[in-house]
Amino acid sequence: MATQALPDAGARLTLEDGRPDPTWYQRFSLMWQSHNATAGQVSSGSTGLSTRAAKTQPEALTGTIQFADDGDYSFFCPYDSFSVTSTLTKSATGTCTATFKREGTALSGTPNSVSTSETTQTHDAVTFSRGDLVTVTISGASSCEGLSFMVIGTRTLA
Repeated sequence: MATQALPDAGARLTLEDGRPDPTWYQRFSLMWQSHNATAGQVSSGSTGLSTRAAKTQPEALTGTIQFADDGDYSFFCPYDSFSVTSTLTKSATGTCTATFKREGTALSGTPNSVSTSETTQTHDAVTFSRGDLVTVTISGASSCEGLSFMVIGTRTLA
């Protein structure tokens, strides 16, 4: 079956006479077939789906610090395996330095010099696990507001 776009969410599920709309019916059939696939069909790729997802997916953790004062801003990694390769920062106004850390240890390379221009720093790949503490340490803040950041890398699917 050829891959089709999902019908418009506002589209009716049935025709005027009560029969299922063929567009929706085809999509539901494909999803049902995939959902009920055997382990052998999944491992061989014969589930009726045109392709399987790549095991490694590009991913980014994003955040915003409205008023970036000197100090630590932390959150937990939501992924089982997340390999970080770079960090990106930009502020709406002002400047500061942002140092990204995993469990309190700074990532390799240079901290991000944050300004109204987008800045990207590369890092030796470091793998975060679900629940690891991700910290952004802000220093040298000078009227830094609207700081947006991305922790960029890849995650491995189960």
